[in-house]
Amino acid sequence: MVVFPKARWAVRGNRCHAADPDGSIGRAIDANRIVGSVVYPAAVLEAPGLVRVVEGRRFTLGELDGSTSARAEAISASFSRAGFKAPITSDIRGEIWLKIWGNLSFNPISALTHATLVDLLQFPLTRQLCADMMREAEVIAGKLGVTFRVGIDRRIAGAEKVGAHKTSMLQDVEAGRPPEIDALIGAVVELGRLTDTPTPRIDAELMRLSFSGDGTSLSFVAAQLNDATTSVLYQVPALGGPMRRIRERVVGPASISGPTTSLANV
Repeated sequence: MVVFPKARWAVRGNRCHAADPDGSIGRAIDANRIVGSVVYPAAVLEAPGLVRVVEGRRFTLGELDGSTSARAEAISASFSRAGFKAPITSDIRGEIWLKIWGNLSFNPISALTHATLVDLLQFPLTRQLCADMMREAEVIAGKLGVTFRVGIDRRIAGAEKVGAHKTSMLQDVEAGRPPEIDALIGAVVELGRLTDTPTPRIDAELMRLSFSGDGTSLSFVAAQLNDATTSVLYQVPALGGPMRRIRERVVGPASISGPTTSLANV
């Protein structure tokens, strides 16, 4: 999610550091050469270069300035010949935010709980947490002039229909790959700061997730059920297994450096 300088909806003068920390993407890619796309299919990376599509065939396309172009039409036609749906929208920004709604909520919660989409969204507490996180993002988007073509309830219902699919972040955790925490969650938090929008629920999920340096475990901070003011640092093996309590009374983001219990706590 990079803020491009020539887009009519850009936050002028600001780069999204969570998505492009050192500006290398912005320097390497000319915004004039970009056609936006939102990938909706649920898929599984089974091997390098081999992706199995679980559900969905839509790749929405759109120029950053909302115009219709010959190159976008050519790309759409290529997708269609391959059996995919590739509609061209005049509001690719709105489509990006519609996808972000799911990324910022479904992904981190599934990574923490190892739950599939259907399990995550049929459990009342996690379903409500997803909706609360989406509402915070909706306020940020509104301040940036973004409108959503569907509401939160419909967005959640659509994800629930996908069924027992593991989100990309959960797949990363189980495969021992570092999850895209900053790009999927931190970017929205950053835009919240730029627009002076509080994001307490999104912040909580961002604070809770940290991958160990060796990729073997996931650490997270959670409040105790009987005392919401006291948080505990937990560690769980990335591939599943018993959860361990590492430290009591944690007051900020924390992570485990590796297989030992070396702790970084802010």
